[in-house]
Amino acid sequence: MFATTKQNNVEKMRIIALNPNGEETEKSYTVLVNPEKYTIGNTINWEEQQGTGSSGTELKYKNTKPSDLNFTFLFDGTGSIKVDTLSVKEQVAEFMSIVYDFEGENHQPHLVKLFWGDLSFQGILTTLQISYELFNNQGVALRAKAEATFKSSILDKLLKAKENKSSPD
Repeated sequence: MFATTKQNNVEKMRIIALNPNGEETEKSYTVLVNPEKYTIGNTINWEEQQGTGSSGTELKYKNTKPSDLNFTFLFDGTGSIKVDTLSVKEQVAEFMSIVYDFEGENHQPHLVKLFWGDLSFQGILTTLQISYELFNNQGVALRAKAEATFKSSILDKLLKAKENKSSPD
């Protein structure tokens, strides 16, 4: 349904809320400024059972943890990036309504998809820290940065199809 959004010939990252069946909804957020970078972390857990008196062990596969995706998002209300933009407070609220706020229908925050360039990531927000960095004379925030970590999450029915487990015999 959605992909990235082009503004002035620049593809903008989009975050789309998914319904409980994993289908895209009309709820989405388009970033004002694309992130400078992103980091994907992957972890494999191995079983380390070593007998007494032995000098080593054969590691046995235990599981693969879901990937972590880390971004820094910029919210700007100075007018230097885009003149007709929402206030920083409104931008943060719009962002949080997609990735953070409790969704009554799901009984949890939204599962989301992030699209940008060749990145397509489905997951949930696990951590969010917002730093307010620039203020006007009345103490109203004019700029904020959000450090966000998403963890990949796949519906069980899709995970089973993807893994295609078979007997090792």
